[in-house]
Amino acid sequence: MTVMKKSLAAFMAFLFVLSCMSVCAFADDTTALKSITMVSRSDSAIAFAIDGFDTAADTVKVVCIKESEKGAVNWANQEAATTNPVVFTTSSVSTSSEYIIYARKTMSGDPTKYSYASSAAFKFYPDAPVILEATDSQIKVKAVDGCEYAIKDMNTNTLSAYQNSPTFTALTPGGKYQVYVRFAASATNTNIGASAAVASEIITTRLASPDKPAKPVLVSYTMDTIVVKEVEGVEFTIDGKNWQTDGTFEDLKKNTAYTIIARGVFNPETQLEGEHSASLIVKTASRNVYEAEIDDCEIALSSSEIKFEDTFTITATGDASTSTEILNGDTRYIPVSYEIFSANGTSVYEDDFYVNNKKNTSHTHVTETLDARLSVGEYELKVYFSVEQYYDGEWQEINTDEAEVDFEIYKPSTTDQILTYLNVILKLIIKGFSTIFNLVMGFFS
Repeated sequence: MTVMKKSLAAFMAFLFVLSCMSVCAFADDTTALKSITMVSRSDSAIAFAIDGFDTAADTVKVVCIKESEKGAVNWANQEAATTNPVVFTTSSVSTSSEYIIYARKTMSGDPTKYSYASSAAFKFYPDAPVILEATDSQIKVKAVDGCEYAIKDMNTNTLSAYQNSPTFTALTPGGKYQVYVRFAASATNTNIGASAAVASEIITTRLASPDKPAKPVLVSYTMDTIVVKEVEGVEFTIDGKNWQTDGTFEDLKKNTAYTIIARGVFNPETQLEGEHSASLIVKTASRNVYEAEIDDCEIALSSSEIKFEDTFTITATGDASTSTEILNGDTRYIPVSYEIFSANGTSVYEDDFYVNNKKNTSHTHVTETLDARLSVGEYELKVYFSVEQYYDGEWQEINTDEAEVDFEIYKPSTTDQILTYLNVILKLIIKGFSTIFNLVMGFFS
């Protein structure tokens, strides 16, 4: 078995040497085909010269096949070439395939021996342009060695001159264009002209980008929400990724700083993104917004029953947060004035609350002392409150509200008056005895 393997190996080596000798013999044969090179090109045909092909003496078969199909040549069906160079037209070839030219001729009159030559792989046309970028005023295609480019304005149906640069500028926003690419003419061989051109799909330049919007305006914030003023044609982001036209951002973390920016609304399919606005930095609250209530305000009189011609005191207290942190959206109630109505609803007295001779601006309690010079009867005291909201560094009045309390002014009866007078006389007598006692004690001391 081993002897047979050695014999087979020796036989194969003999065949390899024999084939090499045959090839070498072809290489030394001055009549063998040696190479195929391009000698001229136009936009409709390419000519290849076959070195070693004598059109008067040789019968040479030439074929142009796709590079991907090389080796599958049926030479029996190929017609003989009659000219050198051999010309191939571009009317029946693919725009995207590489081709190779193959040639074969019989050697020394022996139909069993042939000389072969082939060209380098080539294309009749370049591939269609690959669009790298399309802005509002520029289109850029992928550069390909040996190619040149032109652009057609589909609106005016005009084609530009060809250029080496694959970038076209100064285009009209929203315009429609087609880019053309072709193999450029040879710089050293005047016979190698430009190839036919291949066009891209129609490209629409982007519309101009939206204008830069103003910095977002804060409306309010809470522990978990930030609200900015909505603007038509503007969208906002709080994370740099997700954009919304709604000015409300929810589900945030309390006591946390957030950055909000704005940009013009745009269609990414047809328009460029605009410049971003300046940043608005907002820190969420550490507590909820305080909503003051009229029910948490207080009004009171020194007594609900006041003797005629006695003095009495009005006390009013507003409502506000006790926190030292004031939030946008906080509200408060400020007692600003009061009015007294008789039983039939007639206003009989009104005035503002004053603190240090100035109208009250605090929610804390204020007092007014009045003489009961009203007629005997039933009355209603109304206290008016200014409802204020804190926004952007200042309190602003947004509403008014009121609360009321009833009271009565009465005139004492005769018995009550006599008792009152006796009480006064008794106090004077006691005071007089006390004075005399103190004088006597002082005399003997």
